[in-house]
Amino acid sequence: GIYFAPDARLANAFASADGAGQRKLILARVACGKIADKASTLDPAVTGDAQWLNPTRNELDKQRLWQILRRPEHRRPPEGHQSIVGVDRRGAQGREDRTELVVFE
Repeated sequence: GIYFAPDARLANAFASADGAGQRKLILARVACGKIADKASTLDPAVTGDAQWLNPTRNELDKQRLWQILRRPEHRRPPEGHQSIVGVDRRGAQGREDRTELVVFE
C-alpha cells in the first residue's frame, strides 16, 4: 500500500534528503474507501516483543519492523476494506500524532 500521514512531522521522519539536503513533501487529499482500524506495528501486542519497537533510533528494531511488515496480514487490507489506519498514541506529553493511513490498490 501507499502510506500517508495527517501530521507532516511523521512524513518528514521517513523522507530521504536529496544531494542538496532537501526533502520533498506532497500535500494531497486521499480517497480512502472503507477504512479498517489497526493496532500499531510497533506495539508489543502485535510484535510479540517485550517492549515497543523504536526503528528511528535502533537498527535492530528497524530490521524487526521490516520482518513484521512483510507478514501477509500487513500486505493487504481486511476483507471489504480499501485502506487501514494505525494510530500510535502512547500518551506521552508533547509527542506528535503518529497516525498512519495506508491505502491499497
